[in-house]
Amino acid sequence: MDTSTFKIFSCNNIKPPVEGRCGYFVKRKQRFCKMMPPKGQTYCAEHLFQENSQNDAKRKRILCPLDKKHSIYEDNIDKHLKKCNAAIKIQLPYFEKDINIGLKNYSYNQQEQLNLSEIPVEILVGLIERVKKCFLDISNQPIKESFSLHPIFNDELSIASYGATVKKHLLQQASLIKILEDMDCLNNGTSVIEFGAGKGSFSHWVQKTMSNKNDVSFYLVDRQSNRNKFDCYHKGELQGPRFQRLNIDIQHLNLEKVESLCNSSQSIVGIGKHVCGAATDLTLKCLFDSSSNISENDEPPKKRKTNLKSRVHSCLFALCCYHCCTWPTYVGRDFFIRKGFTAYDFNIISKMVGWATCGFSRRKIKNESEGVDGVANGVDGVENGVDEHSLKKTYKEEDIKLKLTSEEQEEIGRVCKRMIDFGRIEYVNFHGYNAELVHYISNSITPENIDFKNNKTLK
Repeated sequence: MDTSTFKIFSCNNIKPPVEGRCGYFVKRKQRFCKMMPPKGQTYCAEHLFQENSQNDAKRKRILCPLDKKHSIYEDNIDKHLKKCNAAIKIQLPYFEKDINIGLKNYSYNQQEQLNLSEIPVEILVGLIERVKKCFLDISNQPIKESFSLHPIFNDELSIASYGATVKKHLLQQASLIKILEDMDCLNNGTSVIEFGAGKGSFSHWVQKTMSNKNDVSFYLVDRQSNRNKFDCYHKGELQGPRFQRLNIDIQHLNLEKVESLCNSSQSIVGIGKHVCGAATDLTLKCLFDSSSNISENDEPPKKRKTNLKSRVHSCLFALCCYHCCTWPTYVGRDFFIRKGFTAYDFNIISKMVGWATCGFSRRKIKNESEGVDGVANGVDGVENGVDEHSLKKTYKEEDIKLKLTSEEQEEIGRVCKRMIDFGRIEYVNFHGYNAELVHYISNSITPENIDFKNNKTLK
């Protein structure tokens, strides 16, 4: 058991593996795998490559070279690569490897991979002071609020059988769609592209809002194949345009090679509800600045209907999971460098953002009610799973070292978030747009309640 796994065990009440089940500990889910292993083995077929006692006589399992999320038998690799779902994705006409990553083949040095608890206190304190000063220098007005809900949701929100989680998502969508309408971007002749679409619920409600509009298309981008998709509500003649799925990771998506999109003259509106961390930066790069290698067989730019990037009218993304931001994908690197911050600083800042949503104050109240010292040193994550996008860590040693109050840490986390957003705003404005942040829903609904919107600047 490695050190990080041991810390997870020591800080959480994790049950041992069920007898007769796989002994592999899934860190992401913080539990043991529930699959059944082959007779005489400790691990299931998927995790058999973890077995240290394998010998040459046994069939060896290795990670799939196309997708590290699953394993295969080494002697079956040629056959597997022909039918692997990952192989199908790289054959898509709009697949272009790492097209939307700003720093390709970036390698992290040892410092950039440290946890917060491993970083010297003096470095953390110094960086926090620099971040605060920079924030005060550039933040000259509060974030606007827009809590109005679109009336198309009135009937849906009145359904008594819906639980708190369903209503929480409906309220967020109702507010976001009202903002889209106020931005005047739900018009005739529009291609709506939803990034990180999942089941397509957000696009479903946008389409219902645009049901009286003509010449409208929907493209839903997601790297996963989801069950119970909302696409089934848009297959009939009277159910609006069909949703076109682009099953691809945003980092590899070249919109210039989506044939139906390029052959259209519709204006483009990008949307996304909780486009997590680096995916937000990949999306902005995809829409405004992806650098494609045009082949000899492609139509020259003058023969295309219009330049796709010039057709981007506006965007609206609900932001979240800042702790997933990375230096190679971040679009505001120039902004950070100009303000005197390094890649090492950025990696620390992207870890401190979790302080804004990890529920320190709620844990403090709980600890005090149990007669425990109220220092924020528990598990990251909003109490009772209120926020599914919050950072989940298993130990907070840096809290004790810095001797910060819960309120101070949460404020530092919010400042770090805004610094990342300022870099994104500058990047989008550079491309001829007017970007801003909006407080779109109450903090009681979700602590990740900021959206990023932009409209094209009129010249």
